[in-house]
Amino acid sequence: MKTKYNFIGDNTISEYVTIKAENKNTMRELFERVEKHSAKLMSGSVQPAQILMPDTLPEGFAEECHRQSALLMNDQHEHDIMQFLNEAADREGWTA
Repeated sequence: MKTKYNFIGDNTISEYVTIKAENKNTMRELFERVEKHSAKLMSGSVQPAQILMPDTLPEGFAEECHRQSALLMNDQHEHDIMQFLNEAADREGWTA
C-alpha cells in the first residue's frame, strides 16, 4: 500500500491511497472475504468500521511529519483548535 500526500492551499492535506496487487484475483478474493466478514458482523447488529492508516515505514516519513507540523506551528486556526480541544477534554480520573 502506498500513501501519497498533496497540499492544497496553505495547510489542507489531501490523502490519496493506492493499493497495488500483482494479481487482480488476489485482490478480488480479499475484498470478497472482507465483504463476507462484514455481512456476518452486521447480521449480529455490529457495524464494522474500516480505518486506513498511512504506511509509517518508508524512509522520510518522520521528516514529512515534522515538515507538516512545522507548517502549523504559528497557524492561528491550529492554535484555536488546540485550545478548544484542551478546554473540552475530560481528563478526570486519567493518569499519565
